[in-house]
Amino acid sequence: MKKIKIKFLGLGYFDVNQAIVDIYDMKGAHLYHKITNNNEICLYLEERNIYRIIANNNYNFITKTFYVKNDDVYIFSFYNNILDNTSTVTFLLKDYFYNMPIMKGEIILNG
Repeated sequence: MKKIKIKFLGLGYFDVNQAIVDIYDMKGAHLYHKITNNNEICLYLEERNIYRIIANNNYNFITKTFYVKNDDVYIFSFYNNILDNTSTVTFLLKDYFYNMPIMKGEIILNG
């Protein structure tokens, strides 16, 4: 067993906007259920194994697999997930001849 630290980018500090973290092995067995403290958790995992992490804060979640090797710190980011889930593209539509907006004048596509 190796003691590792998992850090999360995009969370608050102390008790503000922390995440609930669940760790599973690749067979689906639930190993840990923890709440981050100052953006991180510490736990013991077997080296050279693959695990699935599910982290959930008030706004978004992370679901990733990771491989435990010799590293002591593993970093996951809520920033990438927030951008992926909330990115929008807006097109302004206008009439070709009169240069006036069509209907409301925009199409919004959520990514």
